[in-house]
Amino acid sequence: MAPSRNLDNTAEKPDVSGLLKDAGLRITPQRSAILELMQSLAGEHFSAQQVYESIHTTHPSMSVATVYKTLRSLTEAGLIREIRNGDGASLFDGNTEPHHHMVCRKCGKRIDFYVPANVLNLDDAASHARFRLEEVHIELTGLCSDCAAQ
Repeated sequence: MAPSRNLDNTAEKPDVSGLLKDAGLRITPQRSAILELMQSLAGEHFSAQQVYESIHTTHPSMSVATVYKTLRSLTEAGLIREIRNGDGASLFDGNTEPHHHMVCRKCGKRIDFYVPANVLNLDDAASHARFRLEEVHIELTGLCSDCAAQ
């Protein structure tokens, strides 16, 4: 299912040109369209295929390969976040702030949640195991409120 997007939305849109420029990326229609989508839906999590399906309605000449390449360059520039699942599939998130996810085991919904890094105190655990900690991503599995109510 493609992300729903109101193209006539008059809400303030993110300055994607400025974000791309600040990240040292060339401003292209593809990058602008994908970054605008991801920024406008920050907190939502989409596969590359879902991004393609949404973008394709307004940019029919954009290929799936271009979407994948653009998602990769936006991720490398730190403008979006890639969430790698254990099954090898990736989801992309416009919310680049450090956060974690709760995942509904029934419907697959992902809900962002925040825990300050100092509360977790994982540096000590990593140091004790002689492990160089680079990033922390916690994923909790359970039932969302809608599925729990059924």
